[in-house]
Amino acid sequence: MKGTKQYYNKAALEWLHRRKDDDSVLPMFRKFFSYLQDNPRILDLCCGVGYDSERLNKMGASVVGVDFSEESIKIAKEEYPQNKFVVGNMLHDYSHLGMFDGCILKVMKEEAYVLIVVKEGFGKSERMSLKIVDGEKYDREFYDHTLEELIIASSDFFQFVVQHIDDSTSMWKNYIFKKS
Repeated sequence: MKGTKQYYNKAALEWLHRRKDDDSVLPMFRKFFSYLQDNPRILDLCCGVGYDSERLNKMGASVVGVDFSEESIKIAKEEYPQNKFVVGNMLHDYSHLGMFDGCILKVMKEEAYVLIVVKEGFGKSERMSLKIVDGEKYDREFYDHTLEELIIASSDFFQFVVQHIDDSTSMWKNYIFKKS
């Protein structure tokens, strides 16, 4: 079975086509901006193919997107060359990228899935982890976490600001973090 990175390298173009024109996150981004100075510098962790980084850029932010999928970053650089994208693991030190006014993480409603490992998580979510693409099995290594666990895991670098849900039918729950 292939792993998380191989899945996102394989599915990167599909993610671009699926989410590129979906502006449902704009109300959440406007709320995010209300906490920040004008023309903020924002870190978009797990940026994927960069569509949210571009939305933030169009709103006036300087954005650095980080993702461990080389294929996703390649597509992001091609689609949105005005933004900076870096191949990197969100669990590693990225202080070499400079200081940021804010950071954005998106996880799923109710069960709160995110690609981060914290000490006291609920464990692996088999339902979200296992996917099949073109007949190949992938284990994306999704783990269930509470908001409290995310706050603890990010506390050295970021301060939790708000949870924001725009649409009760959406599967996304958005947590906004700001640098400490």
